[in-house]
Amino acid sequence: MFRKLFAYEKQNCLVLLVGVIGALITGMVWPFFNYIFSGILALMMNPLENNPELNNYCLYMELIAITAATSTFIYSFAFGYASERLVYKVRIDMFNKLMRLPVSFYDKPKNTAGGINSKLAADAYQIRNMVSGVMGVMCLNVSTVATSLFFGMYYSWKVTLISLALSPLIAIVGSINMKVVMKFTIKSQDTEKFLGSLMSDSVCNMRTVKSFGHPKAFH
Repeated sequence: MFRKLFAYEKQNCLVLLVGVIGALITGMVWPFFNYIFSGILALMMNPLENNPELNNYCLYMELIAITAATSTFIYSFAFGYASERLVYKVRIDMFNKLMRLPVSFYDKPKNTAGGINSKLAADAYQIRNMVSGVMGVMCLNVSTVATSLFFGMYYSWKVTLISLALSPLIAIVGSINMKVVMKFTIKSQDTEKFLGSLMSDSVCNMRTVKSFGHPKAFH
């Protein structure tokens, strides 16, 4: 899916690459933050003797904060810009495709004007979430897990292996949760399409009903 998106929007590949780099740096920030914060807690047991080291750790925390703010802005802006450009292009192409479809396509009850408009808006919005949300969070999580595994293997490989042994259980629970969410998402999309079609037909056909001699119903 992501390969198709990259092939469809080749002009913004450089922007997406910048966003991926920013997301990877943002993901690396949290393990380093936990490492520095745990060091500060350990030094706070005796702050008078460890005052110089505490000052150094505070400087490290400031550097981490600046890095996190910069990288978060970069990856959020890059993915947001690329996703908006992609959604605009997809909507234009979908509209051009709809204009070239045969008339029999619009004669079907499910292909009303309101339903098509709702689907056009919803599908493009899902593509935006896929680029700005899923791709960015995926890069961020991969970076966070990789950096955390590095620290874990360095300090206690036994505890890290125990955590890795429990990861399949977490993956199974996550997949079950995803299936349940997808079912509700499909139902909500169908309901939204039906409501959009109903509202569009109600507004567009108001003049038709009035022209048949029922003006009192609108007063």
